[in-house]
Amino acid sequence: MIEIGMDQHKRFSAVAALNAQTGEVVERRLEHDDAESIVSFLRSFEGPVRVTLETTGNWYWLADLAEDAGAVVRLCHTVEAKRRRRGKAKNDRLDALGLAQLSAEDRVPEAYLPAREDRDRRERHRFRIRLVRLQTVLKNSIHALLSKLNIEGPFEDAFGKGGRAHLDALALREPYAGHLRSALRVLDALHAEIAREQVAIRAELESNPAARLLMSAPGIGELTAYLLLYEIGPIERFPGDKQFASYCCLAPGTEQSADWHGRPGVGRAGNLYLKEAFTNAVLGAIRKDPAIRAFYNRQLRRNGAKKAKVAAAHKLAVAVYHMLRRRQAYRPAPAMKNQTSGKPVLRLGRPFETVA
Repeated sequence: MIEIGMDQHKRFSAVAALNAQTGEVVERRLEHDDAESIVSFLRSFEGPVRVTLETTGNWYWLADLAEDAGAVVRLCHTVEAKRRRRGKAKNDRLDALGLAQLSAEDRVPEAYLPAREDRDRRERHRFRIRLVRLQTVLKNSIHALLSKLNIEGPFEDAFGKGGRAHLDALALREPYAGHLRSALRVLDALHAEIAREQVAIRAELESNPAARLLMSAPGIGELTAYLLLYEIGPIERFPGDKQFASYCCLAPGTEQSADWHGRPGVGRAGNLYLKEAFTNAVLGAIRKDPAIRAFYNRQLRRNGAKKAKVAAAHKLAVAVYHMLRRRQAYRPAPAMKNQTSGKPVLRLGRPFETVA
């Protein structure tokens, strides 16, 4: 087995190829604008080749290129890999060699590498999220402009049908009139692009029956189901719901020293897209599911709104984990006399294969 570690940068990668049997090392600097030389290097070895990449922002195309060259590719967690390497010296050559050695010793802190098709599908929704955020920035800028001029519209939604007609009819002095018209034109273009992405997402959901299972849970609609499907990947890669909740950045930590006990927050070490999806979905779950609403209200009294929302999102994530694991739909808890003290209980419905 030839173990190849790649310390990738923007324009080049420092590469170290380690022969696991003989210990021989071959080192190269491969320029990213010469893809053919990268493929030739990977194919120059006899026997199987395994490439280890760090989870930097440009691993997508390198992973595709290595797979096309016949190599096995795996991702490693960058921070954890640095912790596991021996020695204090650091440069590009040592980083690449360290990755190859970790791989040869089977000590790579491996990160999830989605299939190429799943990577493409998840990028569709991630791009839609970025478009929505741009739309929000523009709407906020329009609200700020109106606030500067002390203009209050008669409509609660300034961008609904009536609110938009009101904005179009405003007679402002320059440069505010030009800024408003420009922002509205860009907003219309963003709205069209978001709608186009949503049409493509719904078309793909029609061919994926697992989406119906996810949409049986309260608060989870089409767009959230699509995100969950391709951000989670195979649910079997999580040994239990605790590991899944930790990956979703919804598992609170713990700190203890002598008689002192702390409770740090959930943090950001994980998939932040899943964290956002569950914390947004739980708002609908609180309205629709009495048991989750009861749990949220109890946490609200104890810990405040922010922690209560995260705790309820954690419960919803655990429910989704077991739904996918058992392939059974969500079934709300039965009505209780005292809803304010109840706990959310996952009551699974019929097996997924029989769900209409």
